[in-house]
Amino acid sequence: MPKTHKTIFGTTERSNFILNMKPESVERLTRIGLIAAILLPILSGAIVSIINNHFVILAIGTYISGFTAILFFLISALRGDIELKRNVSFWFVVALAVLAFASYYAAFMNPYEGLRNSMHELTTPLLGEYGRYEGLLVLLCYFGIFLLASCVTDKKTLSKITVAVCIAAAVSIIFSVLQHIPGLDFPNAYRHLPTFAYDNVYISSGVTDNPIFYGGFVTLIFALCGGLAVFGKRHRIVFGVIALAAFTTGLFTSSITPLIGCAAAAVALVILSFVRAKVPEASPENTGKKKRKMKALPDGAFGYDIRLMAIVLLLAAAVIFLIVLITQGIWIRDIYIARFDGALRKFIVGSTINDDRNLYQNAWGAAFEMIKKFPVLGVGPDSFAAYQNFSTMTYDTAYNEYLFTAATRGILSALIYIGLLVTAFVTLIKRFKSPFAPILLTAIFAYACQAVLNTSSVVVAPLFWLVLGLSFSPILAVNKTSK
Repeated sequence: MPKTHKTIFGTTERSNFILNMKPESVERLTRIGLIAAILLPILSGAIVSIINNHFVILAIGTYISGFTAILFFLISALRGDIELKRNVSFWFVVALAVLAFASYYAAFMNPYEGLRNSMHELTTPLLGEYGRYEGLLVLLCYFGIFLLASCVTDKKTLSKITVAVCIAAAVSIIFSVLQHIPGLDFPNAYRHLPTFAYDNVYISSGVTDNPIFYGGFVTLIFALCGGLAVFGKRHRIVFGVIALAAFTTGLFTSSITPLIGCAAAAVALVILSFVRAKVPEASPENTGKKKRKMKALPDGAFGYDIRLMAIVLLLAAAVIFLIVLITQGIWIRDIYIARFDGALRKFIVGSTINDDRNLYQNAWGAAFEMIKKFPVLGVGPDSFAAYQNFSTMTYDTAYNEYLFTAATRGILSALIYIGLLVTAFVTLIKRFKSPFAPILLTAIFAYACQAVLNTSSVVVAPLFWLVLGLSFSPILAVNKTSK
């Protein structure tokens, strides 16, 4: 009897059930993998925030979801569901992965003074720095999440991802609020900043283990939920409330990153709403008919124009900012947070630290020094602190994601990463008729802005790489014939 099923390398049909799965089953795997990529890192961060110990747990959620994403992506690739040769984003990620491997092996095979300190330091390029864990393995997890997100073909998956984002936001917001309430005694590593004699500051870090990193998460939540409130079609009030709640907790971080990120997101939403109002909605019922302008809230009592919704969201955020400023004040303590965080992770209290109190001069200066000495492959994945072990210690990260990438993995990796961001922008602009495109465009733009003063985090980055991958997914592609 002739074969009716696909096989791998001529093996028996029974062993090739993966190739013969229904498309719905493959999409279900994609959905599960992406939901896990959102929720598991948040769960890991929540556990660490509660016990304030065993920081290695921070990476467990990303490891599980990341390697699961790689497995599910390989299933789609083996089935031929993806055209890899024509997928530009795939080759960007492959290049980043190859350079990450090369950077790891360069640091491991020819360790500089900091990495020669002990076997623990030799594992840093692979597993990452203590408390950060963004070594080679986690980078591969990010890339796997990106690739799986680029395979989404079903609107139901987008809907489930939206629910997962809201759950992750709710957990982080609750943690952040509880950490900020004086006298509650909720676990908070940043209740005091003992290295600078600041007591009872009650700085919120959510579940990210760093208030500055939490600013990046707040940026993504504000952009995504704010975008759904403006451009979505259901539960807009709920999304708007979540976006504003996330923004409010960002004001409890004493960091400038959520202010920059949320401001960029708010401005982008207003601008894109005016542009979107003039663009016809991409939907089958529009085919062959007179073009319709995109309207938010088309049904029910709240039938506002999307431009008005964006402006209302911006004004509401401004009102919240003023209320918090008047009632408790808004502090910018990035310099103290960064040093305290570095002290916690590298146990450097009392070591030689430049004391000119200029965070970016020191951190960026250290990054430029590494780039100068190791321009091609950097000092090794997440080895920013390890390189400084026997020199003047500044900070354990550059607090600039682009400089950090160049310093640890080389200038070419940083350029490819920036190229991927630019390609995502261009792709989303071309797909602007898709209802989800302006939302993703806002999120990526806002995150890219705050990344100038922030660094990737093992709890926050999985969500960002998922958003970045969705930009290239088939579900956003607008067929000119609108079949």
